[in-house]
Amino acid sequence: MSGLSAAEEAAHFSKMHQTWMVELLKSSGGSVSYEQLVQVGETHHCDTVGSLLKILKNRGVITFPGQFLMYPMHKDHKIELVDESKFDAEASSSSSQTTATSLAPVPVPAPVPVPAPAPAPAPAQAPQLQTQTQTSVAGSKAEQFAALSDADFSTIFAMTRAEFEALPKWKQQNAKKAKALF
Repeated sequence: MSGLSAAEEAAHFSKMHQTWMVELLKSSGGSVSYEQLVQVGETHHCDTVGSLLKILKNRGVITFPGQFLMYPMHKDHKIELVDESKFDAEASSSSSQTTATSLAPVPVPAPVPVPAPAPAPAPAQAPQLQTQTQTSVAGSKAEQFAALSDADFSTIFAMTRAEFEALPKWKQQNAKKAKALF
């Protein structure tokens, strides 16, 4: 498919899929169930069977009940070939080369691995304070809060102590809880 624009490639696949659909209808006496068409579509890696049937119906090539078929809800509906002559001759060329090409399975590209998102940074937490008498366990949360230097306080809470103390009590408590100091 190299050298084709995205639109040209889409048109090529659309014609290819419509061709096997019309060929299937012709080889099945002019009528198949939607389920049969979907199953054959799977072998052709066609995930647009319903849309392509709608195109063929609008052109007067086929008919089926309703406006649009959805699988499995309409699996038993019959699709009938009504006027093959309205099918685009270029897409339904009867040469064996075109038919063989259109019925060949389309190779499926390998999935592209997507890298996992980077973990979100952890919120700033109060530093663990250690005293001469407590080498492995920090003091109580109230002691940790009281012992914060002004620089640490500003870093953790993104405000000065004076601004913090001006907040309503419930906001102070929520801020301390968010930083694991309550």
